[in-house]
Amino acid sequence: MRVGRWWPLLGTIALLAVTTPGFPSGASDAVPLSVHFDQTLHGDFALVGNAVLTCPARQTPDARYPAERCADAQRRKGGGVAALNNGHHMVWADVDDDNTTYNSSTARLALPPGARVAYAELGWAGTTGALPDASCGRGDTSPPGSPLTQAVAFTVNGGPTRRIGPDGFTVTVDDPGTLSRTDQQFYSAHADVTTDLAGADGDVAVTVGDVWTPQGFDCFGGWSLTVVWQFTSPDPRFAPARKHVLVYGGHVRLFTREARTVALAGSMRAAGGPARVGVTAYEGDWANSGDQLLVNGEAQAGDNFFSSFADGGLDPNVPNNMSVDVKTVEVSGEVVKAGDTSAQFAFTGGGDAYLVQGLSVSLPRPALAITTNTDRPAAHVGDAVVQTAEVTNVGGAPASDIAVRIGSAPACAQRIAMLAGGTSATVTCAGTAPEDDYSATATATGKSLVGDDLTAEATATVDVLRPAVRISQSAAPTTVLQGQTVAFRLEVGNIGDTTLSGLAVQTESAPACRRADLGPLDPAGVATVDCSVVAGDEGFVNTVTITGTDRLGLAVSASAQAAFTVVHPRLSITAVWSADRVATGSAVTVTVTVSNPSAVRLDGVTVSGEPASCGHELGTLDPYQTVSYTCLVTIESDVDSELIVTGGGATASAPVRVGLLSSAAPQPEAPPEQIARKAESAPLSKPAVGAVVVTLAVVGMFLVIGATTAATKP
Repeated sequence: MRVGRWWPLLGTIALLAVTTPGFPSGASDAVPLSVHFDQTLHGDFALVGNAVLTCPARQTPDARYPAERCADAQRRKGGGVAALNNGHHMVWADVDDDNTTYNSSTARLALPPGARVAYAELGWAGTTGALPDASCGRGDTSPPGSPLTQAVAFTVNGGPTRRIGPDGFTVTVDDPGTLSRTDQQFYSAHADVTTDLAGADGDVAVTVGDVWTPQGFDCFGGWSLTVVWQFTSPDPRFAPARKHVLVYGGHVRLFTREARTVALAGSMRAAGGPARVGVTAYEGDWANSGDQLLVNGEAQAGDNFFSSFADGGLDPNVPNNMSVDVKTVEVSGEVVKAGDTSAQFAFTGGGDAYLVQGLSVSLPRPALAITTNTDRPAAHVGDAVVQTAEVTNVGGAPASDIAVRIGSAPACAQRIAMLAGGTSATVTCAGTAPEDDYSATATATGKSLVGDDLTAEATATVDVLRPAVRISQSAAPTTVLQGQTVAFRLEVGNIGDTTLSGLAVQTESAPACRRADLGPLDPAGVATVDCSVVAGDEGFVNTVTITGTDRLGLAVSASAQAAFTVVHPRLSITAVWSADRVATGSAVTVTVTVSNPSAVRLDGVTVSGEPASCGHELGTLDPYQTVSYTCLVTIESDVDSELIVTGGGATASAPVRVGLLSSAAPQPEAPPEQIARKAESAPLSKPAVGAVVVTLAVVGMFLVIGATTAATKP
C-alpha cells in the first residue's frame, strides 16, 4: 500500500464494531501479542494461506493499468504502481463449487503421515470499506453484511462446508493524524478450527470462502491456517526430538517508514539451535521494499519480507497474490541464544504498509538416541567381543554433560561435554563371551542447556554358541558265519545349541558306511545312516567318526564303535559199544553222542556211515547242544567201521570196532563202560569261541536187524 496525503478520520471510527482493544500506534511502544498455544511436544507448526482477491480477467475502465500488467505483477514482473494492488481493480477469486460463496481460495497443508493435529487456528483479514475516500472504498463493490458478523466458509478435503464466525475480531483504531487519504482501515479475525482437522493426515486441501472485503483498487483480502501437529512419541523421521511451540495472535498495524516491536508472553525458553518463525501478515507489497522482520535486531530474509507470498497456495497459485503473506523462516541459534527466555520481534515498514496478525515460534530441544552393536553377532565361550555404542543428538539444540556407559564395567564409560544437534560420538568396550547368551545395554544420559533431562538406551545381544555332536552305532547280528551280512545303523545327533553343517562320517573298516555330507542339522536334530558288510574270515570292530562345523566354523567330532564275531561250525561224535568181541549173531549196543560245541546253530545234522543201523537224522542242534541215542547191531563178522556226523558245514567221525570170538561158545557181555571206545572229530577250521553246559538228551530208537525187531531203552 502506498501512502498519500493526510486526511481527517473523525466521525468514521464510531461506525465500526470493535471487540478487542486497539493497539497503540507509537513506534516505541511494544504491541502485546496474546498466547494462543504453548506446549513442548514431538511436533512443530505449519502455516498455509491464500488470497481471496485476484487480478481482473479483462481490462477495466481505467486504461492506465491494463489487466495484463496485473497478471505480470502476480508473476513478479514490472514495478511501480502497476506492480501493486493499488493500481488495479482487484476482483474476488472464487475457486470452489459453492454458489453461495462470493469469494474463495484453496491451499494445501502438508502434515507428516501419522501425526495428530494438536491445535489449528484460522485467521482472515481485509479492509473494512468504512472509509469511502480511501483507495479501496471509492465506489467499489462490497459484500453484504459486515466484517464483524460475516461467517467464513471452511472446507477440508472437499468435505462439508462449515460456517465459522470469529472467536476474536480486531479493527485498526488510530489517531486521525496518522492516516493518509489512501490508507485503509484493516480488520482481522480468527477462530479455533482444531476439531475440523481432527483425523487429518498427509496432504490436506483447505478451502476458505466469504472473507469479507470489497472489490476495487487497492483492495486486499486473504486468510491463513496455523496448525500445530504432534506425535505421541518420538518419530524418527519427522519428530525425533521435542520442540517448544508457541502460537501468538494479535493485530499489529504497520505504516510506511514505521517500526513496531511486539511483546511476547508465555513460557519461551530457548535451548539453542535454529528456531523456526512463522508470520501471517496482510497487504505487504512485493514491489515496495524496506519492510523487514527483525529478531533480536537481525533482519530475516532481506529487506522485502512482506511481499504477498503464501506458503501452500494452491488456487490461485501465484508468487505475488497481492493480499497475504504466510511464510516461515529459520532463525539462527546465534540470534536466539540458548538460555534466552524472550526474544525481541520487530517489524519495519520502509516503503510498505501492512498488518501482522499471527506469529508462530518453534524452539528446538535436544534428544539423545543411541545404537549399539557388537563386532560379531555370535561367539564361542571366551572369545573376545567388542561392543560399540553410538550416541546421537537427534534434536536441533545442543546436548551437554553426556555420560555413555556400556554394561556395568567401569572401563566401559565415557563422558562427552557437548553434542551439537545432529552430531554423534562413539564409545567402545572390549570383553569376552561368557558361558551363555548375553545382552549388554548401552545407556546415554545428559541435559539440555535449559536443564531438561535426556536419556536413551539400546541393547546388543551376542549368541554364545556351544556346538556338540554325538554318534552311536549298532551291529546286527553280532555273531555270524563267514559270508553272512552284518547290518550297521549309525545315529548322529546334534546335542549343541547351534546348527551344524558339513557333517561327514568317516570309517576305515566299513567303506559302505562313509558319508561325505549329511547336510545341516539343527539343534536336537537326528540323522541316521544304514550300511552293511559281508563277514569275512574274521570279525572286526567298526570305528566311525562324525565331523562337522558350527556357523562360525568351529569343528566338532565324535566317535563310536560296534563289533561282530565270525564263528566257525564244529561237531563232535562219540560211539560207545557194549562188547569188543561177541559170538556170531550176537547183538551189541552202540551209544552214539553228538555235540555242537559251536556258538552258532547247526542245521541238517545227520549221522551216517557203518554200522548203517546207527544212522540217524538229528535235524537242528543249537549252540552247545548235545544229543545221545543208542542202537543195536547184530554181529555176523568183524566190524571195523566209522559213524560220520555232518551238518552246518561241519563234519566229524567216530570208529566202531567189534570182533568175533574164536570159539562158538557165546561169551558173557562186558559192561559198556569197560569196553567203550570213543572218537571225536577235529574242528573244520578254528575252535569255538566258548561253550555252555547243556543237559544230555537221549534219543530212543527202533532198529530193524534182519527179521528181528528190538527196542532200545535209554
